[in-house]
Amino acid sequence: MADLPIPPGTNPHFNALTTYGRRNVVIGMAVVYVGAFVLLTRGGKKEETPVAAAQ
Repeated sequence: MADLPIPPGTNPHFNALTTYGRRNVVIGMAVVYVGAFVLLTRGGKKEETPVAAAQ
């Protein structure tokens, strides 16, 4: 139901909640995948931060 396009102006609060909610889910999944990738590739070493490794 959240994937259906919502006409603007019907319910601004609901639109904002679904937009930020979807964004938070994507960011959360990205963080989990990056963290798992760093742990697998570096064997748990914390020599570099994920931000420094990505640059």
